Amino acid sequence: MSLNKLFEHFDEIELSADLSAFIIKTCLHMRMGEDFRSSMDNVAKDLREYTDSYASCIMTISRDLYKFNVVGESVRNNEIVLQNVFDNIPYEVVETWEELTLENDSIIITNSADMDNYEKRSPAWVKTLKENGVETLCLIPFIHQNTIIGYMYVTNFNTAKIAEFKKIIELLSAFVTSEVAHHLLIERLRNLSLIDSRTGVYNRTAMNNMVDELSAQLKLTPAPFSVAFCYLNTLKTVNEKQGHDVGNNLLKEAGKMLKEVFHNDYIYRSSGDEFAVISTTSSEEEFEEKIENLKDLASDPDWLYFTVGYYTDNTDGALHSAMKYANKYEQEFNEEFYYNYPDMIK
Repeated sequence: MSLNKLFEHFDEIELSADLSAFIIKTCLHMRMGEDFRSSMDNVAKDLREYTDSYASCIMTISRDLYKFNVVGESVRNNEIVLQNVFDNIPYEVVETWEELTLENDSIIITNSADMDNYEKRSPAWVKTLKENGVETLCLIPFIHQNTIIGYMYVTNFNTAKIAEFKKIIELLSAFVTSEVAHHLLIERLRNLSLIDSRTGVYNRTAMNNMVDELSAQLKLTPAPFSVAFCYLNTLKTVNEKQGHDVGNNLLKEAGKMLKEVFHNDYIYRSSGDEFAVISTTSSEEEFEEKIENLKDLASDPDWLYFTVGYYTDNTDGALHSAMKYANKYEQEFNEEFYYNYPDMIK
């Protein structure tokens, strides 16, 4: 938004000289960022300092990919990294915010009564707030073309000035929205060539690029990693008996489940009914726990059933060999599945 339009917007509402100066300063800081992330960090820092809050952040939402990202953050004394906190929060929790903001175009929590009210409506979310010591909160959505594309999130601020803070956050969010919308457009264009549209995970092209790059890196600097192949055994039968529209819904649910289980790992649709996972952040024990979790969740032979083969390399750094081993084990479990369910279509 240009400065001329900025001043025009000021004429429509009552703002003190201090608030006007803050908005102008923050918008200038936003323009001074070297890239989108640094620009959003600047906004989050200015907002946190002005509201004397513990933390503030800017988030984007990508519904079709079932994901949200912290794209700008500021925490008092840099005590925590907000992205790490939100990495442990399921997408479904963030998804509930849209309904919660319908009544007042925002979520404001200033006391225990407000917290209790939202706990009744979104207990899973409020549980995460309490676990992270959040006592007060102001959350404002970014709305672009009648769609929520992100949020401005401020916690543990001085409630004595809540009316002033809410006005500032709402006004600032109006200016940030256009930046967020532009960023998401660029990201979407980039992802079109790398994301599988039916499942929301990376496609085969992205997998090939990743494998080549990571393989070269591991040869130079070996490090532990794990790989898995997950075969969606029920897809062919669902397509044949219920139609491809239902099959597409199954793929969508399968992709969503994989992203929930392997939320810090790389997930690819390696073929029509097969997915590959590469993890460089999980220990062998942690990866095995994820595998067992997936097996428990995807064990319905009438709908969503994965057979899984996996392999962990702690020493050699030979990615291609590890993938061959994992794929071989998956094929063995695959044969066992069809032996136990002979009516399923291979």
